[in-house]
Amino acid sequence: MNQNWIEDIWSMMQIGKYYSVKDLANLANQPSMVIVDSMKFLAKYGFVRTFAQAEIFTKTGNLSPSRSVQLLTSMSYPSMCPVQSSHRQWPTSI
Repeated sequence: MNQNWIEDIWSMMQIGKYYSVKDLANLANQPSMVIVDSMKFLAKYGFVRTFAQAEIFTKTGNLSPSRSVQLLTSMSYPSMCPVQSSHRQWPTSI
């Protein structure tokens, strides 16, 4: 699974709106299998919520999967963080 497709599909979704696999496949112009695999990944890590036996999906928040990885990486590896670790400031908004 290409990480860019996961991010792209997640970005196309609107918070509070419900999507079927067919809706997302049409929106992303991708085969249903790509959508199913992407939704499984996003649901596993809490980026979407599933309903009706994983047939309906809704976005759970504004923090994207790639931004989550960036934040976790900067917290796990202070030397990779652009701010000196002794002067690290946590984000006030995400």
